[in-house]
Amino acid sequence: MEINLMSILEDNLKDIKYEKYIFIQSNKRFIYRDPTENEIVGVNSLLANKHVEIKDTIYKKNKELVKISIDNIIIGWTEVNMNELIRLYRLPVLYGIIELENSQYEFIDKYEKELEYLKSKIIKLRYVFLYNKIQYFMVGTLTGDILIPINPIHVLLLNKPNNELFIFLESGHKLFKHSNLLVSAGTINKSMEYQVTRYFNDSNILRVRTKDGEFWTTKKHNFANSIFEIPNVNSLEKMDYIVFLSKDRYILSKQVNTLQKKFDFIRNNLVINTENDKLIFEKFIGEKDDY
Repeated sequence: MEINLMSILEDNLKDIKYEKYIFIQSNKRFIYRDPTENEIVGVNSLLANKHVEIKDTIYKKNKELVKISIDNIIIGWTEVNMNELIRLYRLPVLYGIIELENSQYEFIDKYEKELEYLKSKIIKLRYVFLYNKIQYFMVGTLTGDILIPINPIHVLLLNKPNNELFIFLESGHKLFKHSNLLVSAGTINKSMEYQVTRYFNDSNILRVRTKDGEFWTTKKHNFANSIFEIPNVNSLEKMDYIVFLSKDRYILSKQVNTLQKKFDFIRNNLVINTENDKLIFEKFIGEKDDY
């Protein structure tokens, strides 16, 4: 029997609630504790420009009620229409830097401080979305505590060479601690070829390995650019689901490891005083030799 993996994937997409959105406030509505709408816990203005996940949907009295969470914390139920939501599609692991002047940035009135901060950092590309028929990235700090929208043309992707890559640097060539080239790390001691461990698309900024460690520098080169083409909507859906599963699996594995450590601590420190205690221990936890 032939198994169509893509069909299986598409079937799973229908059953798992994983979609993430930017909530755009329009009409003010209440947020309820549950879909009975008996207890108000807030108003939807609290959700404005937040990244939300829809965990459940019901239709009631000709309106759509959704169960909303933020960062895996359930906020409540509220009425929405699709005009109030911008779909975010998760991206695989991609890093880069921002290359633009403030005057080029469409959202400068909302994110001026965040933009200035991120322009001196390596950013992580987290989502792609469509706004006014234009595709944008949602990018931010490596920890994700700051996020801003940006046109992909203003992002230079970070490359990690698949094969060993070298560049010649002369003695005295300047080295820096960070990719923004603000903090000096000394100079090259010996003229020779050095291994390149990272470099940015369309930029002379690169990271090299020396006997003292890895440092950033600038040097003109002709290394190949990495290419990330934003997929069509159907492919975006599949990409979003796959990235969601990979992150969900990582979180679950960390939780399992934490529980295993607690379990091991209990097993190793539990005092068994009677034969009955021993039987209960072995029934629910197992004999120590089993682990």
